Amino acid sequence: TTSILLSGMEWMADPDGAPATDDAPDACCNSWGGGDSEERREIYQQAIQTWLDAGIIPVFANGNSGPFGRTTSFPGGFLEVIAVGATSKRNKIAYFSSRGPIKWDDVDRIKPDVSAPGAGVKSAKPGGGYKSMSGTSMACPNVTGVVALMKQAAPTLTTEFASRVLQETALDRGAEGKDNKYGAGIVDALAAVEKLKEIIRLTK
Repeated sequence: TTSILLSGMEWMADPDGAPATDDAPDACCNSWGGGDSEERREIYQQAIQTWLDAGIIPVFANGNSGPFGRTTSFPGGFLEVIAVGATSKRNKIAYFSSRGPIKWDDVDRIKPDVSAPGAGVKSAKPGGGYKSMSGTSMACPNVTGVVALMKQAAPTLTTEFASRVLQETALDRGAEGKDNKYGAGIVDALAAVEKLKEIIRLTK
């Protein structure tokens, strides 16, 4: 329900319930979608803005309603978040991975932003142990991990800049440039961190 998801988002923003302590995470992986009603969009957008104000980089699964277009889920469809599509073991877009575009202010915007491996991923399961799972929910943690590495290299990294570097260093697939299947391409962790370090070096 919306209330349960919001409770989780509130906890992430302030895990110990004491606003004076700085305990918000650097990034948050979100393998969920919360519906596409106008009311829900407004509620989640406000919560995400709270995260951004707290310095949390929000990474969201793009959804599993592919292969059709205009199937990006929310909150992944928000322009303020990093939305992640899923690729197969052959580095092709997974058939189930949701596609853009998403419409904002009567203008079509490309989603997802980037993609990552999300088919047949070894994943933890409730009760212990592991199993193979597929979905943009499996791809999202990969990108969040890369964001954590980037944050380690640049502690003041913002969501906007993280998204830019991830997209500029991604391995382009599909149509040339950013498209509504892969986004900017498949995330390249090493290239993203090295580019960030180079930017820092040049600005010192």
